[in-house]
Amino acid sequence: MTSVYLQAIGKRRLMLPMPLPGKAAAAYRAGANLSPGHGTGRTWEDFVAAKVAR
Repeated sequence: MTSVYLQAIGKRRLMLPMPLPGKAAAAYRAGANLSPGHGTGRTWEDFVAAKVAR
């Protein structure tokens, strides 16, 4: 997500992987925090493009 935002605003930064351990982090990686069937159809890339275009 951060790399998409930085690319949209035209900045470059060093990105280091930060793996998060534990069951809660594994649940986030698996998408357990998302509500299937209730999405808006808008992607993160669409959202960032709309915000940067202002």
